[in-house]
Amino acid sequence: MVDPYDRNTATLPGIKEAKKLGRKPLFSKAMTAAQRKARQRREQDSRIMDSDFHMWTESDCMRILTTKKFEAFQKFAWMQLGNLKGYQ
Repeated sequence: MVDPYDRNTATLPGIKEAKKLGRKPLFSKAMTAAQRKARQRREQDSRIMDSDFHMWTESDCMRILTTKKFEAFQKFAWMQLGNLKGYQ
């Protein structure tokens, strides 16, 4: 019998090691789906605040239009969304 906590018997010849399933951790430990999404939102918010509105992507414009804290940028988001879609 193999004891998974014993370093000497954990890998015996002829016995396959169990593969770890799921995403590989980006940092020291794995993040949950909610943590990954929160990180994505933080990065997108900082990209919106730091870049010129001509650099915004369609995803950035949709985030601005659906988030109350970016209410001041909505006019610029509509203009950039029109440019991206070819309406202007």
